[in-house]
Amino acid sequence: MLLKGMMRDGTLRKIFERWNAWDEEQAVFQTRALAAYSGQAPPGAEALPSNAPSSLPSKKSSSSLSLVFSYLPSLLKASLVTIVLTCLSMALAVLLGVAIASGRVYGNAPLRMLLMGYVELMRGTPVLLQLFVLYDGLSEVVRLPAFVAAFLGLGLNYAAYESEIYRGALEAVPKGQLEAARTLGLTERQVLRLVRGPHALGRPRAEAEARARSLLEGLGVVVRSHSRPRELSGGEVQRVAIARALAVDPPLLLMDEPTASLDPARRSELGESLETLTGQGRTLLVATHDDDFARDFATRVVILSAGAVVEEGPPEEVLVHPRHPATRQLLQSKGRKISSAPPL
Repeated sequence: MLLKGMMRDGTLRKIFERWNAWDEEQAVFQTRALAAYSGQAPPGAEALPSNAPSSLPSKKSSSSLSLVFSYLPSLLKASLVTIVLTCLSMALAVLLGVAIASGRVYGNAPLRMLLMGYVELMRGTPVLLQLFVLYDGLSEVVRLPAFVAAFLGLGLNYAAYESEIYRGALEAVPKGQLEAARTLGLTERQVLRLVRGPHALGRPRAEAEARARSLLEGLGVVVRSHSRPRELSGGEVQRVAIARALAVDPPLLLMDEPTASLDPARRSELGESLETLTGQGRTLLVATHDDDFARDFATRVVILSAGAVVEEGPPEEVLVHPRHPATRQLLQSKGRKISSAPPL
């Protein structure tokens, strides 16, 4: 009935013309189809003579190859529309899928129930029905363009499936990792961004192993890649810990007393590793009481006393020519020789 109405008012012909698919064969076919139902011809179509053949004109009268080529522009245009529509819909689905998965993991009970109902509805009904509701069912309220309706319909449908993938990944993160992050005082948002998210959306196994090997090699401990922690020296443990921290590509690497319990040789190795990282453009913030380590490897030193910054600058100035009494007292307590400088 719908197609018959579109034939009668000329809508179907306009669609065919828009896609360059209207020709004599379509005119004959629609004329015969409509006449068979109602005895009427579609607008713009001439009545067929009484001796017209009862079937469509034979394609033998024209080259089959030329007929195929005549449809190529329409097929290419349809392919391009399909590719663009698929890419846009998938982008929408990924964004919505992440939001839905996060809501089902972190939301309150009503929100989780609402999102679960959405997912079950989208997964339990045919996508053609969903597209029909968006394009035709809502036409009395809002008439969406066909492309927009397809974009929204496919995106909303895909999002339900994407959300289940992301939710499963979020809930697969070991509880020990989450408890450790919360123990450090991270908020739930920070846990999601810094711990749960990177774990859930991590690299494939082969890529992750290649990345780990590259980091261990850069820090000089790749030969220990298959060793157990108890088999490593203190310096090696520190460098493996640095590699683990770098695995998620942090914008800033924080280190607390990295030279603790290291002998001079291991301390020197660690310093060289840190110099390699800074040479790669990494930013490091190191908290240490080892002024020799700071003098040898830091590019800028900040002295804290009673929770406040009292002095800062290049290490050759702050640690050799200190100006603040607190800095002088710290260095003198360690037997360091300092030169006089104007007090702050």
